[in-house]
Amino acid sequence: MKYSLFVSIICVCISCNRTPESGPPGDYKYEVINNAQIEVDSYTNDEGILSINTFKAIDGNKTVFCYKYISEDDPAISDDEVTRILMFEVDSNIDNFVLNTSDLSYAQCVLLQSCFCVVGGNLFAESGSIQGSRNSDNSWDLKIDIQTPVKFIIDATFK
Repeated sequence: MKYSLFVSIICVCISCNRTPESGPPGDYKYEVINNAQIEVDSYTNDEGILSINTFKAIDGNKTVFCYKYISEDDPAISDDEVTRILMFEVDSNIDNFVLNTSDLSYAQCVLLQSCFCVVGGNLFAESGSIQGSRNSDNSWDLKIDIQTPVKFIIDATFK
């Protein structure tokens, strides 16, 4: 019994640390929200660490990108569901951008990871880069490689 519990915990932890594109089947959404901005409700905890209560896209003057992944539920596995929402914003009057580690806080790069795993909750991006290029149909090609502390690698078109 102890061995099967240990193996189950290891499997859940590994699945939560996979990159979204190599993860299990599920619903993936890549959305561009124009005339918006990200509102972050944050606080400083007792250890002096800035933490996030909630975040959401509201009306504003920026372009917000939202990646959302909801895993498929396996009825044979308890607590296997994973939801990830990654959001960040850029100025609305640009056609290309590159965000590096020092730019991620300015871009309000935030992640919600909801799962039965070691790293969960609302997280700020810690390091990495995001590159974007607007297409003629107003979709965006994005390459995301960030650490939140969960590693995210996404190469997709957002619409």
